[in-house]
Parts: sequence; C-alpha cells; structure tokens
Amino acid sequence: MLRSRVLTVLLVMSWLACGAVASLAGFFGFFYSWLWVFLLLPLGILFVIVWQIGKVSFSLSRFEKTLIVLLSFIWLLHLLQVFVPESGFDALWYHLPIAELLSENHQFTYQPELYQTANPLFADSIFALGYLLWESLGAKLVAFGFGLTLIAATYQLARIFLPRKWSLLAVISVSVFQVVSWQSASFYIDVAKAVFELAGLWFLLECLLTRKQVIQRKFALLAALSFSATLASKGFSLLLLPFMLFGFMVTLPQFILVLPILALPFYLFAFQNTGSYFFSIEKHVGELDSFTSSNSLPGLVLARLQAIPQFFLDLFFTKDYTSPLLGVLPVALVVIRKQIRQNRQLQLLVLFTINQLAIWWFVPPPSTRYALAGFISGLLIVLVWLSRRKESFWPIIVLAIALLLLIPRLFVANRSLKYLLGSQTHEQYVEQFKDDNNAWLIESRYGGK
Repeated sequence: MLRSRVLTVLLVMSWLACGAVASLAGFFGFFYSWLWVFLLLPLGILFVIVWQIGKVSFSLSRFEKTLIVLLSFIWLLHLLQVFVPESGFDALWYHLPIAELLSENHQFTYQPELYQTANPLFADSIFALGYLLWESLGAKLVAFGFGLTLIAATYQLARIFLPRKWSLLAVISVSVFQVVSWQSASFYIDVAKAVFELAGLWFLLECLLTRKQVIQRKFALLAALSFSATLASKGFSLLLLPFMLFGFMVTLPQFILVLPILALPFYLFAFQNTGSYFFSIEKHVGELDSFTSSNSLPGLVLARLQAIPQFFLDLFFTKDYTSPLLGVLPVALVVIRKQIRQNRQLQLLVLFTINQLAIWWFVPPPSTRYALAGFISGLLIVLVWLSRRKESFWPIIVLAIALLLLIPRLFVANRSLKYLLGSQTHEQYVEQFKDDNNAWLIESRYGGK
C-alpha cells in the first residue's frame, strides 16, 4: 500500500517536472529534440507500477485477480488505438499544429490564424515532448501515459474512502468512460488536466489525513503545483478556483501563493501577444451564438439555470458516456449526508464534485471531458454509498455496468485491428472518419496518403 502511494506521488511529480522543463524550454527558446528524454521518467515509473501490480496480484482474492485481469484487458484495448492514425478533431485542428510549431521554432510562438497558440500550453508542451520523438505517435504515447496515471490517481483517491475491491471496481468503471477510452490514445489534453486535478484533490486529502507537519507541507505544495498545472493547461480551469481556495483554507492557506507559479507565464504570454490575459476565453464567449442558442454570456447562464431540472437526467445520459451510476449521485448524497457532515475528506470530495459538475453544466458546448475529474469524484461518492449497503450483489452490478460500457470499445478495437493487421490502408482508415465537419482537416493533414 505504502509503496503504491509513493510511486503514484513520484509519477505525478514526474509529469509536473516534464511540464516545467518543457514550459521553460518553450519560453526561453531551447525546445530541441533531445528534450524527449525527460519522458523516460514518468514512463519508467509507470513500468515499475505495472510490474508491482503484477507481483502483488498473486496475493489477492480470486475476485480481485479477476478485476486486475479485466483492467489489463481494457487497457490493452486502449493501447491499440495509440498505433492508428490520429483522427480527433481538436488534435488535427490545433493540438498537433501547436506541437509542430513548438518543435520547428523551438519556442512558444503566437500565430493569429491559430488563436489557440495563446492558450495556456503546459499540458500541450508535455505532449509536444512526445512529438519530438515520434511525431503524432509520440504524442499519443504521452496520452496513454496520462491515461494510466489517471487510473493510478483514481485508485489512490478511492483508497481513502473505499476498500481495495471497491477501489478496483472504481478504476475499471473509470477506464470505460468514453472520454478516458479515446483520449488515452489521442492528442487531447483533458485526461492530463483531469490527472492534475484529481492528484491535487488527493494531495489535499492527504494533508488532512496526516498529523506530521512536514508531510502536510509537502502534500500541500504538491497539491498547489498540481492545481497550478491545470490552471496552466486550460483557461476555464479558472472556474475551479472556488474549490482550490477553499481546499487550501481548510488545510494550509499559505500554499495558495503557489497556485500562479506554473500558470502565470502563459497568461502573461497571451497578454503580450494579444492584449488580453484570457484571449481564448474571450474569443470563445464572443462566438457563443455559433454553437449555442444564446448570443451573450448572461443569456447562456440564464438558459442553463432554467434547464437545471434536466441536470440530473443529463447526468444519467451524458453525451460522452461515463457511467449510469452517476444518475443516482443525488440519492447517494442524501443517504450518506450524516457521514459527509462528520468527515472532512468526504466534504472536500463533495465540494470538488459540485464545482466540477457546475463547470460541465455551464461551459458550452456541454461535454464530460471539460469536467472529467468531477465525474470520477462523483462516481466515487456513489461507490462510497453502495459499498456501505448490506446487499452483497452491488459489486456484481457495478462490474456488470462496466462490462456493458466496454462493448463499444470492442468495436473500436476491431476497427483498429483491421488497420494494424493490414486489411485497411492508411487512406481507407482515415476516410471512415470524414464528415461535413472535419473533411477539410483530414484532407489538409493527410492529403494523398
């Protein structure tokens, strides 16, 4: 138990270190090909974690061994997607071009025609390290590394509230979330953002669990750096500031001062080049009428407030499917309300979930990837409730739901195998993803390949 915690802490720290080095290289103009070697640190720790899981699994119960085998199978399916051509819209639109610019110019460069170059690019710069090695494939391998890290962080967070069996059920359930499935093999940064947010939450909870002041301060520093990384990776992560500020106020308030350290340089870079600290956010808000029914921010907020009665139904049937168990989150909150009042760790878990789900509800267009960490923490709340029920069939029901959600991934894996085994050409593979919305992107990226 202690070894897995230490390894997961080191894993998160290694990603933060990669991001810090890549960011410094981008700002100071030395983003050169040799920098990819820093990725050996998180990837090496991941290898050790997988090795340790294999060793420990021999001492587990039969049911837990079955869960480990299933978890391994799920991630082998996800790994297949790493080796097929990139087809994600945002990946082709701006994530890959930004990585190309960074590798060609050896520094962050603002280009007005690619306004996302003014985004906070902490997570993008880590993916760009992979691009330095193997271009798109390298970036997708980084995505897979973040996916596995998300599972490691989820497990450690779950173990604060749940026994081992239920924690394994939690990571299996998260592994079949649609966003986790496809973004663990694609150049999107939402899984990386979720890693930093879940790690930040976990570190804050560890501050409350230990009485040793030195250890508290170390965890508080790691929490602040993790939350700083998410602020440095996506602009609307600023909407998570209410939880961040509250979390540090109930742990170690002085570490609030660390929050800007990784993020501030990116916002200053945006101001220097565009005259706005939040250029991409302002552009997004200015174009609301192109992808929502509102033409102003107040109008959007009012519309979403009026739609709140639909909130809980949408939790059950999310657009990018997570788990139908989230539909009973309100029930879980009511049933375990006494435990929540008595447990500071549960209180922070609930507040984190509420803040995250508010981001999902109000940031258009609605997508679970914008608040992935909140859907994971919300699922943990549901599992806390179910794990305390007397009926013995609940673990089987949770597992059955996960297996049901695994079915779409089998079809995706079959599609990948057609390409990987040579029954489809590169052109045939990418052609099947074309539609009226993305045909220009695929053609401009792959052309006559």
